[in-house]
Amino acid sequence: MKMKLLWCLAAAVMAAACSKDSDTDARVKGIALSSYQVQIEAGSSCTVEATITPATALFTASEIVLRNEAGTQPSEVEIMSRTETGTNRVLLTLRDTRAAADEEEYVKQLRVVHEPTGTASQPLTVHGISSAPPAKPQVTAIKLSKDLLEFKVGESATVEASITPWNAEFAPEEFELLTTEGQEAEWVKMTDCRASGTTAVRFTVEDVRTSDEGSIKYDYSLVAVHVPTGVKSEVLNVRTMQYMPVVRITTQVNQSSITKDTWVDAIIEIDGGGKFEDLTAETQIKGRGNSTWGWAKKPYALKLGKKQEVMGMPKHKRWCLIANYIDLTHLRNRTVYHMGTGTSLDYTPRNEYAEFYFNDVYQGLYLVTEQIKEDENRVNITEMKKTDNSGEAVTGGYLLEFDTNYDEDKKFRSTTTNIPVNIKYPDPEDITDEQFEYIRQYVNEADEAIAAVAKGGDSQRAWELVDMQSMADFWIVFEVAGNHEILHPKSVYFHKERGQKLTAGPLWDFDYETFMASDARKWINYQITSTSFYPWYKDNWWNVLLMHDESFRKLVKSRWTAVKPFLLTLPQYITEQSEEIEAAAEKDATKWPISSIPTPNDDRGKSFKQAVTQLKSTISERIEWLDSQISQW
Repeated sequence: MKMKLLWCLAAAVMAAACSKDSDTDARVKGIALSSYQVQIEAGSSCTVEATITPATALFTASEIVLRNEAGTQPSEVEIMSRTETGTNRVLLTLRDTRAAADEEEYVKQLRVVHEPTGTASQPLTVHGISSAPPAKPQVTAIKLSKDLLEFKVGESATVEASITPWNAEFAPEEFELLTTEGQEAEWVKMTDCRASGTTAVRFTVEDVRTSDEGSIKYDYSLVAVHVPTGVKSEVLNVRTMQYMPVVRITTQVNQSSITKDTWVDAIIEIDGGGKFEDLTAETQIKGRGNSTWGWAKKPYALKLGKKQEVMGMPKHKRWCLIANYIDLTHLRNRTVYHMGTGTSLDYTPRNEYAEFYFNDVYQGLYLVTEQIKEDENRVNITEMKKTDNSGEAVTGGYLLEFDTNYDEDKKFRSTTTNIPVNIKYPDPEDITDEQFEYIRQYVNEADEAIAAVAKGGDSQRAWELVDMQSMADFWIVFEVAGNHEILHPKSVYFHKERGQKLTAGPLWDFDYETFMASDARKWINYQITSTSFYPWYKDNWWNVLLMHDESFRKLVKSRWTAVKPFLLTLPQYITEQSEEIEAAAEKDATKWPISSIPTPNDDRGKSFKQAVTQLKSTISERIEWLDSQISQW
């Protein structure tokens, strides 16, 4: 007997432990009623169906009770029967307990309650009547004045709800704001509701977060519900205000220890600002850039541990944090890349703004940008293998950068005009001698053929080697931007797909001496005949071909006509972008003033708004001037 008692005691303890550790998803969390208002004559009954959430909740019909505002059983109404009509639904039959001789009417606000958990439904208005009242117009539809609200911490807004029919009877206190699942929103509340004329109510919606909770983001689909009838409005989308995304890099080293030569392990955290998915990932960071690395505000390169989507941009490991230190507007790179998307160029780097923190220290406003790499979502050229050394296979793909910094491991200078050519792909450790020699010879032949045009030669051979339309669109972008780096050259990219011609692009690096007001009415990369500071000034391919090849000028004129309508939208694009970044740009300017730097895009001494205004007027003036010139070709 003693052993039996011990066994029973152990079983009870185990059962209690199992019960304690049971899945919390099995608990009743919500009760939604099929109607929020019923009428009952004395001694009669009616039915109301209760839907229990979640669908997996464990309960019994006997646990469902009726309670008044004091939490006790009401005296006039009782639950006569409970019938389970599904796995999570119970049909309740309510009975009026009044005697026929005592028919004093009443209106009670009751709730259907799951007794073990205390979970309660929305109020159920029970109207005890002496006899069926005459029919009264009821609310049949609710139309909202807005379908979207965006909130900062603690903000509020008003929304008007128009009621149909015009003579429906309702009271402001009969409305609630619920999620489409019938629950109250955690961070948004209806804080006031009052009549607005005879056919509408106006309610106040408030973000109830505190400053400490400001990092919490939400996105709700809400409906205004007329509780007595259960009528719902269309959906009102309520979400946190989109804000400037934030990139945080955390490392075990000081920022001053970061160099251009060595990757440093780090963790990257991106707060998408309500616009993009957040991201936390392992990464490596190092410095990047040439002249830009020497300035106070540093640019960086990132290499994620694996390919990942960043701020809505396609998956890849390699990304850049562009400082735009020299550009007070922070708009030059972004505007030129946007311009590139309106041309026929194969690929233009995607980019998004973010505020950057290094080891929790604010670094300013940056442009998170795709690094130019061979990839199906970037420079989409054939991946080279070490066995691709002859025939069609050796012809591509290749990614080249014409740049006087001349700092890649695999590089050469063209034999005719001494172009400094850096091979960006294949990678230095992968490219074979045969591949190196092929692309070197190909560029040499193109350079020689174009140089011959300047001496009266035919351009046919040049266009057999170089893609004419990409050359035209590439030049148009550079010329509208007033950027002279073709003349160095610097950051001038070409790519060559297998079996195809050398093709201009992608675009890169337009933060310095771009869209300068002083250059609004002059040629930058054309009609260069006199001595210039820049080493490739006279012999650069665009200058030679535009001055000496009528077929190229005609194509440029045709392409200009095609892209001009898009170019005319650039000032509006700049307006929209400047409004989004104004606060962040002004904060950046406080940390990184550029007053000591010579001729930075004619921005020095201006406010952000003044610099943006000048940028827009310069672009408009330059497009007008270029149109007047090119139309004469």
